[in-house]
Amino acid sequence: MAIPPVVDQLDKFLDLTNDEHQLFRQFNYSYVWNAVLLNSGIPIDTGINMISPKAAVGVPSVPSTYAFLPSGLEGVHSVFGSDHFLTDEQVKCRILDDAVTVRSVLEYNDSQGQETRLVDFHNDSPFLFTVPPDAVRAGFFDRLEKLLGASRTW
Repeated sequence: MAIPPVVDQLDKFLDLTNDEHQLFRQFNYSYVWNAVLLNSGIPIDTGINMISPKAAVGVPSVPSTYAFLPSGLEGVHSVFGSDHFLTDEQVKCRILDDAVTVRSVLEYNDSQGQETRLVDFHNDSPFLFTVPPDAVRAGFFDRLEKLLGASRTW
């Protein structure tokens, strides 16, 4: 079995030690969702990476749609990310709103009047685990490695 090292999830069925609690609480992670849109109006062979000209390296602030990527099928994948929790319904609404904005700004057709809709949606959170540099310098990974084989769970 595999499970992300998120204390709230682990506590549901494991009896974590104080050391495990202390270590796992240091993880930071982001949230990511992906979806397939139908009738997006974006051409089938077109990928769109969202940018923010005002941002230091052009990456839009989160939460936001990262990209609309071509799938090779009639539909467009989208990838949405956030640095904090959002409900799936909030994300679905943002993706659909962003698709309408992209279509309008780039003057793509409106899919012959058909409504843009999500035909597949996945919440792949939590995503991209990191720990602060100070935790790494303080031996975080050495302490994490020492858990291997402890309590016959790691």
